[in-house]
Amino acid sequence: MERLKVQTLSSSKSPAKSPKRPPPPPLAARVKVAVRVRPPVASNGNEVPLLYISEAEPETGANADNVIQFQLDKTQKSFRFDHIFSPEATQAEAYNAALQPLLVSLLCGFNVTVLAYGQTGSGKTYTMGGAAVGSGNDDGLILRFLRDLFDALRNEASMKTTIKVSFLEIYCDEIRSERVKKTLLEGHGMKEGSHINVGLLALGNVINALGSRQRPLQRLNSTGVSGRGTGSGNVTPRHVPYRSSKLTRLLRDALGGNSVTLFIACVSPEITNGNETLNTLQYANRARSIQNKAQKNVEEAVTEDMIVDATSVDLVTE
Repeated sequence: MERLKVQTLSSSKSPAKSPKRPPPPPLAARVKVAVRVRPPVASNGNEVPLLYISEAEPETGANADNVIQFQLDKTQKSFRFDHIFSPEATQAEAYNAALQPLLVSLLCGFNVTVLAYGQTGSGKTYTMGGAAVGSGNDDGLILRFLRDLFDALRNEASMKTTIKVSFLEIYCDEIRSERVKKTLLEGHGMKEGSHINVGLLALGNVINALGSRQRPLQRLNSTGVSGRGTGSGNVTPRHVPYRSSKLTRLLRDALGGNSVTLFIACVSPEITNGNETLNTLQYANRARSIQNKAQKNVEEAVTEDMIVDATSVDLVTE
């Protein structure tokens, strides 16, 4: 089964709007994508490696050139991402390199979203939430981020801050894609799984549509047409089907919208999970081309001088 772990945080300052100043320009930023490879389970040691990763940097645990190579039978593919973490990378190393830098964006008033994508057992829950039983070294990325957030807010003694936390579960839009045979689902579980796949398909369609929007507009040629052409020979942007599922509606800001987003792809290094690993890497590769435009959520306090100025303008116009 494939599931999606999502955490979205929003930030705003001061309750009153300024009557004069225009809103700040949006922050145009590509979705950042990190790949984390979980350790292999115990085996006889005869399995050929599925993923090849260059040596990690000793200080950060991050992949040196951010390239991961996939090889299964005759299929060989190479992917480049913003961060790649080997099975030896710790929770602290993954957090410090990939998520911690986004704290500044949140404190400056931008929405921040982090989501983990991958098949069941690939390490999503551990990466986001940590181990069920373990030491502080196993704390997940969300706990570490919240800890740093509260520490930063405590240091802002001149600012009054209100924090609200909410939890939402979308029961039939969880991301699962394994075949029924592999998940061993029967009866009600099989029927539920078929409904859940609708959410996965919708998410894939959104990622594909957004990814194709970022590519240069194609030209019509003699061999055929890719998409619907315009009068100038360019292809019109594809419709993004956000309304296809509750899941994609929830992720509208995270993918192509008003958010600074980190997409964490969790994968298995084992041959038995080869197809799922390749699918996850391909989705992550498409997500890396998605451009977001995050709006700064700043509402400036109205001072007494601003009120006087606004009143003067009203008197003059009358």
